[in-house]
Amino acid sequence: MRPHTTFMYQYRKLIMNPFMNSEGSIHNQLSWQQTVQSSVNRIVFHCSSNSVTTFEFLKKVSEEWEVLKKSKFHSKRHFHLVLVPLTDHLLKWFLAKKMSAELKKIDSETMLFIESQEPSSFAVQKMMVGVTECVFEDFCIIVSIYCKYKFGRKPTVIEVYDLLHEKKFIWKEGR
Repeated sequence: MRPHTTFMYQYRKLIMNPFMNSEGSIHNQLSWQQTVQSSVNRIVFHCSSNSVTTFEFLKKVSEEWEVLKKSKFHSKRHFHLVLVPLTDHLLKWFLAKKMSAELKKIDSETMLFIESQEPSSFAVQKMMVGVTECVFEDFCIIVSIYCKYKFGRKPTVIEVYDLLHEKKFIWKEGR
């Protein structure tokens, strides 16, 4: 693999699942955040088309939650404390998206929504689980570098939706 290709591959992996380090995971064990983020990515990608019905959305969420290993969580209670609000917030996102006429393009390599604002600017959005300020700042740096190499320019806006806490983080160019 060429150095540039390896670099882009590592950045794609980090953008897709920011809770995973370059070796695959911390101490070679997948954390609950890593496994849930992977499930959220699959749900969001599956439901990124406007043709998906609410029933299909709920079925996909149910399928993803069923295959999660409860042993990754601290307890059965923790499992439910994570998945109940996630389901609620994913459903709110899905219904809002269905009501909206706009359809954002999703990058299948990174699960970033890409929205052109003007010919010279664009915004990216990502659905994440349990975001902190530190994770958000690091994520913005990685996304900016990745976009500069992939699209030839950096995004003007980066939005991250923390589905666990129903919180939105926004970075704007020149902030």
